Amino acid sequence: MAITIKSSQELEHLLDGLSSDIVDCIHYRKLFLAINNEIINFPDVFAQSNTFWHYTTRSLSDSSLNALCRVFDTEDSALSLPNLLTIITDNLHCFSEQDFRARLAKNPFVESLAESSRAPDSNQLASDIEACSTSNPLVQKLLIWRNNIFAHRGAKSTLKNFAILSSNEITWDEVVELSTMAIQIYNRYLSLFKAATWSTMLMGETDFISLLRFAQAGLDQHRHNIDNETAPYLNDAPPAHA
Repeated sequence: MAITIKSSQELEHLLDGLSSDIVDCIHYRKLFLAINNEIINFPDVFAQSNTFWHYTTRSLSDSSLNALCRVFDTEDSALSLPNLLTIITDNLHCFSEQDFRARLAKNPFVESLAESSRAPDSNQLASDIEACSTSNPLVQKLLIWRNNIFAHRGAKSTLKNFAILSSNEITWDEVVELSTMAIQIYNRYLSLFKAATWSTMLMGETDFISLLRFAQAGLDQHRHNIDNETAPYLNDAPPAHA
């Protein structure tokens, strides 16, 4: 059953609810890529706890892709970007100046903000709906993975050795493209609706590097201690026989 709303307040709740999936898919992906980029700088540290880092990065990757699948979900009852755009199309009255002023009544800049048209452009809205539909090859590819791996493991695709997936591989560059498109489209209508946008910046995005540095320092000190402990025995050892 398609989602229906009764007021602009309900539309605001849906906008706020969808933001977590859109922002999370970007943040998880950023952390996944950032950690993988540090493997070359701290190979010994990662080698010391390879299992932990393997499952940490795998969890971040899965979380990013699962959130992105929810963003582009085509199920009628799902809170997804395609469905949100349809709701907006059916409820353009929620973007009226009157409703906008009521929402931002406590904002000291409401007068200047209300001077700009808050109504979505019909051509842009139609273009965004098209971009988020399965007519977009990247969206179609993502949904193939969702329907066969992420939402549930398809029995037929398993029996066929996941042939449908091997012919529809999705790359991280494509994930970046889809998530970037999603936040841009989402922010377009959030800005019109309540003069706000979500940032993709993640506070503390690289704070894990401090842990890697501390671990490396501890590992270096541990090796130094072993060298000091074994040095006397190595120095006093008799020469090896030919």
